[in-house]
Amino acid sequence: MKIICPVCRKHPFTVEASQVGKDLACPCGSAFTLDQEMYDSASNRRLLMGMAVVVSVLVVCGLAALIMLMGGGKKKGQVDRPSAPAPVVVAVPAAPAPKPPVKAPAAALVGIPPGAIVLPGLAWSSSNVRKSPFVWAADATACITRPGSYAVRLNGSSGKARLQIRHVTAMQDGAVLASDEHDEWAGAGAAGNAFMLKIDAVRSGRPLLLLFEVSPFLGMTDSAGEVVIREGPAMLLQETFAGTSMPAGWTVACSSRPGTAVDVSDGCLTLRAAANVHAYAEHSLAPGLTTIECRMNRKNDNGGSWGPALCLFWPDGKLARINVRPAYGAPFGVDVSGSKHTEGGKLSGGGDIRLRIRLEGGQMFFDARMEDANDWQLIATCSGAAFNGSPDRVRLGKTPTSEKPGDAGAAPGSDGVVHYLMVVAYGM
Repeated sequence: MKIICPVCRKHPFTVEASQVGKDLACPCGSAFTLDQEMYDSASNRRLLMGMAVVVSVLVVCGLAALIMLMGGGKKKGQVDRPSAPAPVVVAVPAAPAPKPPVKAPAAALVGIPPGAIVLPGLAWSSSNVRKSPFVWAADATACITRPGSYAVRLNGSSGKARLQIRHVTAMQDGAVLASDEHDEWAGAGAAGNAFMLKIDAVRSGRPLLLLFEVSPFLGMTDSAGEVVIREGPAMLLQETFAGTSMPAGWTVACSSRPGTAVDVSDGCLTLRAAANVHAYAEHSLAPGLTTIECRMNRKNDNGGSWGPALCLFWPDGKLARINVRPAYGAPFGVDVSGSKHTEGGKLSGGGDIRLRIRLEGGQMFFDARMEDANDWQLIATCSGAAFNGSPDRVRLGKTPTSEKPGDAGAAPGSDGVVHYLMVVAYGM
């Protein structure tokens, strides 16, 4: 069965019923999805053409027979008198209204990978979701009009399927403007995802494209939602410890116990310290923090309340801390000034661990996630009413629940190693 490309309206395609729901590429450079309505429309046109041919043949045969009958009864010398044949009325079903062509991206919107799904606006539905990893492309020209920091969130509105978003990239005229690559989840109740794009230059009047790398959870496609882009949140801190020495702005504190050290090696912040012994690095933060997250690997550390942590401090000395303590009951602990210690969570996988603290609507949320797990675990929440202003420092490592460095009163335990691979902080 043949259809015409709904974008250029020129190139014909031969399609089969098995191709319904699949992406097709046209020689004109456009891509579109063959849906059931498009296939049925082509099928109806084929049926109508067949009916028209049959009707034409019947009409011609009928006229020929009528002429033969009239000629056979003619007398000698009789002059033929033309007579109009009785009108032949054939009922032909009306052709279905042509389907509007699929809206193609603007010609100047370049950089869309082959096979990518172009979102209509900044919203998605089940028709835009595939069972295997795919790429969304969305026109964000109207939302990103000038240099600045932008927060991109994917808010699921309905559906039972969660979607894993691996990165968001902004492009203009085929060049990458900014990209944020980390795993987040959208849809089916997953919340709190955010991708931060710091864009230094935008060409006025030129289309701007957002690309999303998406993986469906267990191949499920029942999902709908919208992409929300807001200007304002800034990246307050981003560090990957990829060098060979401690980056600028970081200060180190560690116990005098032999063998204790904090340095940058093997592409990460490395802590060597026994249980009950302090070893950490600290960096200042600008006001307005909303979210801070780190990725670490506890290696062979056996600390409990002194396990490796992500810790925030306020100017008056108050703190909020989440740490890893798998050797002592619940694997995660949370400490907040003025509130008792909380434990919770579970280890649902192996390898790297991500710790996160969110400050939203006067509340603090403490999250943890194994890197190969499917979603964040909410470990604890607390009110931020007792905290004045914004935290001004972040501390990574094995730390007491106080500003001052110091070891625990208990005797040092077995030696351990901890790696911090990344920390990133966002704010308004």
